[in-house]
Amino acid sequence: MEKFKIENLDTSLSEGSWGWVLGAGVVTCLFGILAYISVFATTLASMLVLGVLVMGAAVMQIAAIFSNHKWKSVTLHVLLALLYAFAGVIFITQPMLAADSMTLFLGVFLIMSGVFRIVGSFTTISTSRTWAFCSGAISAALGGVILASWPVTSLFTIGLFIGIDLMFLGLYLIMFAFAIRRYVPHIEHNEALYN
Repeated sequence: MEKFKIENLDTSLSEGSWGWVLGAGVVTCLFGILAYISVFATTLASMLVLGVLVMGAAVMQIAAIFSNHKWKSVTLHVLLALLYAFAGVIFITQPMLAADSMTLFLGVFLIMSGVFRIVGSFTTISTSRTWAFCSGAISAALGGVILASWPVTSLFTIGLFIGIDLMFLGLYLIMFAFAIRRYVPHIEHNEALYN
């Protein structure tokens, strides 16, 4: 793994941009905390937004069909558009049913990906073997917890994961802002010396 070098920092960043990145990080953290506090509302809202996006995809698929009359597989594309539309309607009209399905899929996915990482850890480089094994074990355990309490976990799992993800994204942006503040003046100084 390559060590951090000041020359590797994006030189398109300016010293004044760190405040904007810091602000974005703080706001993102606040949104994450809000999502974490209201996990049920976040879960429902995410299902509704996903439903609108899937409906939009159905509309675009239909528009593509009518704009190109020479497609050989029009029937297949019409069926695909209808499938998207059906899924979008379910997400919008039955957000809890959608959340149940998504949570069930997420639990199964986490268990399967965890098992694959555990098995793969035995074939990886020894220095990262422990990390790969632990990562797999944690994913499988999370999936097991989700499935053990399903469908109750459908009420909060998706909102909880969104909240946690937003908080960590916000923390990353905050740390990145301080890195910009610390290192960009050195890059600008070094560039001035060499130009």
